[in-house]
Amino acid sequence: MLTRPAAVHTLPAGPRVADEVELVRAAASIGHAVYWTGPRKNARTELTLRSDGSVYVRYLPRGVPAGAQGALPTVATYRLADAYADTLRLAARRGATRRTLANGAVAVVPSAAARDVYAAFPGGDEQVEVFAPRAGAALAAAPRLRQVGGP
Repeated sequence: MLTRPAAVHTLPAGPRVADEVELVRAAASIGHAVYWTGPRKNARTELTLRSDGSVYVRYLPRGVPAGAQGALPTVATYRLADAYADTLRLAARRGATRRTLANGAVAVVPSAAARDVYAAFPGGDEQVEVFAPRAGAALAAAPRLRQVGGP
């Protein structure tokens, strides 16, 4: 992964519970696309903004407060120059699996035991990490990956 430039944003760093409107505002504030897998039944979304411009959207089951410790489904967006090429390089590593998603993104599972998938869109400057607590679940979620505020 390449070094990410520091971002300037006016929203609180989080973590905090946020609806889709707040996610769209966060993307506008930091000046780059933010990705998620859409709303989930019986879960709230938690938003965390990092000073390096990274954005984390985590899915909180009922009763789990924002900022709670633990491995939960998460979609992280990293600002990264040449994100698509970087993700293709990851796909070339031994043991990695590459998939092309219907939305045009390339998705890469680094290894058979991985609990995360890295994705990037042609021409985009963001690399997206989809994390799931169970191996294989992140790849199942990757086809739902989309930009907040988008179709």
